[in-house]
Amino acid sequence: MNKYKTKAAVEKLLGVTVEQNGNSFSYKGSLYLRGTQITALPENLNVGGSLYLRGTQITALPENLNVGGYLDLEGTQITALPENLNVGGSLYLRGTQITALPENLNVGGYLVSEPIGSRKDRTSYHISKDVVHCGCFKGTLNEFEAEVNCTHPYGVFREEYDSFIKDAKYWKSNFDNK
Repeated sequence: MNKYKTKAAVEKLLGVTVEQNGNSFSYKGSLYLRGTQITALPENLNVGGSLYLRGTQITALPENLNVGGYLDLEGTQITALPENLNVGGSLYLRGTQITALPENLNVGGYLVSEPIGSRKDRTSYHISKDVVHCGCFKGTLNEFEAEVNCTHPYGVFREEYDSFIKDAKYWKSNFDNK
């Protein structure tokens, strides 16, 4: 049960002034909660800017979270993304234990992986431009898939890249159908 149901409780938690509309809370700017002791966010939270949760004690995100900019989850203990998550910018998952993406995830910017492949670095995919960046590689998702097939014909690196490619194709399909 979510204990953050009043405007005063949400403002105390986040340290900013929010607007309340029914059971939804909105903050127009970016929330920099990096390194704080925060362990939960209110349900139905709308952040107009970016939400930085890197290095926090948070273990789960609330349902119906809307972030207009970036969502940075690097180094959190979050293991799954909630239903109805909307991110207008990029989603940073590096250093998380997230292994699957919800089917109704909406991301408008980049998909960014945890450290994968032989370089153990993040790989990013710009959905609307169909551009993958991985080390010195820059090209379309199809070109990246062909490069992975050639460079890593089997093994754990192939599996890591294949998982990223699968997620990127899913996101690209959703973006193209909007």
